[in-house]
Amino acid sequence: MCSCDLYAHVPSDEVLLEVCRVSPEDVDAMPMLLDELRRVRQLIPPPQVCHDGRLEHLMALLSSALGRMAHYNPTHLPFGYAGPTITSSGWLNRDDLELVAKQIIGLTWIDIRPDSVDSAVVHGVSQA
Repeated sequence: MCSCDLYAHVPSDEVLLEVCRVSPEDVDAMPMLLDELRRVRQLIPPPQVCHDGRLEHLMALLSSALGRMAHYNPTHLPFGYAGPTITSSGWLNRDDLELVAKQIIGLTWIDIRPDSVDSAVVHGVSQA
């Protein structure tokens, strides 16, 4: 697939928000969130050029955006399972980041094997 075909398959705003589990309330509460997610979408490199730094930048920007949403912040059980749970603020689980990134990139790299998307995302997250 040539890079000119790549952007014919970029997910719409609606699909991007659905994949990232962003509600209209999230967008209203954080107006810059949609702009950041659009930048994430713009940073998707062509599959043949996934080692030019854009993928790592995409992962860092995506983790920043998702980490600000409360439903992505991890919850921890206290010692002994007694007492209140603790929710980290501004953090997210690596698995959540990889899952969302795989969906966004997989929707764009439609002619690429899923294991190649998986490998590129895992590498991009590690490098970011």
